[in-house]
Amino acid sequence: MSPSDTTIILGNQILKVSLTSLNGRVVVDLRYQYRTANGGGLAPTRRGVTLPAAAIHEIIASLEALKAEMEGDGYLEYTGECNPPKCHPQVYPSNF
Repeated sequence: MSPSDTTIILGNQILKVSLTSLNGRVVVDLRYQYRTANGGGLAPTRRGVTLPAAAIHEIIASLEALKAEMEGDGYLEYTGECNPPKCHPQVYPSNF
C-alpha cells in the first residue's frame, strides 16, 4: 500500500481511496473492498469510481460545498469527529 492509500470503514463496508495509474494516467480510485474468504486481506470489488487526479481540487471543492449545504439545511449533523451523520428520514430511508 502506498502512502496515498486510505481505508475508510463505513459500517460493514470498506472503502479504499488510492492514487494509482490506469492506462498511463494518474487517477484517484474510490473502490469498495471485501475481506477475502481466508481472512488474509482485502480485495477490490467492481463497485467504485475512478476520477482524474488533475480534477482533485474541483472534486474537493464540490464536496465541501455539498457538505456545507447539507449542514446548513439540517440534513447532516457534523460534530467535527468521524461519527456517522444524522440524516433526515425524508432524505435517506431508514435502511440506508
